[in-house]
Amino acid sequence: MYLTNKYTRWYYSIIQQSKTRSLSGYTEKHHIIPKSLGGDNAKDNLAILTPREHFICHLLLTKMTEGTNKQKMIFGLWRMSVPTQDRHRITSTQYEKIRNEFCKANSNKHKGKVNSKESLDKRRATMLERYGTMVTFIKHTDTAKEKVSQANTGRKHTKEELSKMREAHLGSKNASSKLTEEQVIKIKQSMLPAKKLSILYKVSISAIYKIKDGSTWSHILA
Repeated sequence: MYLTNKYTRWYYSIIQQSKTRSLSGYTEKHHIIPKSLGGDNAKDNLAILTPREHFICHLLLTKMTEGTNKQKMIFGLWRMSVPTQDRHRITSTQYEKIRNEFCKANSNKHKGKVNSKESLDKRRATMLERYGTMVTFIKHTDTAKEKVSQANTGRKHTKEELSKMREAHLGSKNASSKLTEEQVIKIKQSMLPAKKLSILYKVSISAIYKIKDGSTWSHILA
């Protein structure tokens, strides 16, 4: 299950030390063989660790495993990386490294995965609720992607093309837009407080402020 390397030796050194001592203050229970790898809640599979030791053990587990087991350990380490009042806090460099490992493992986990009808129905329902319409995505073949890439290599869009591209995503034409042009005009002209407008039009207060100061919907004059 575990690779034979220095990280495994360090891991079991921490575990053995925990079995021969008594700690006071805040402690955390650690599964020596993680439940995701077949471990259970038996007493001999539990170690009482300090928050720092617990984090280090989960970090070591990512270096003691490979394949799908490694992916599972990376997911566990990512959950451990969320700081709490008592838990060991990590540096920004550690966070970046763990985050990158998590994203890579998550990508590999879903690579080539075929979504079930139930999963697709849930996504459609979410899109309809959020955008009021379906957002469709076309999956291109590698050959098609290569042709598009070659056709656009070194190509510069004309001003007319860039203008058309911008217009295609302006205002309510944008799939993520929650407002219409008529609603934006009313917001710009309204004397109501931003909080009341955000409740009335079901958008955030910051969205109201951005409309008011012209940061967004600047093409709408009112």
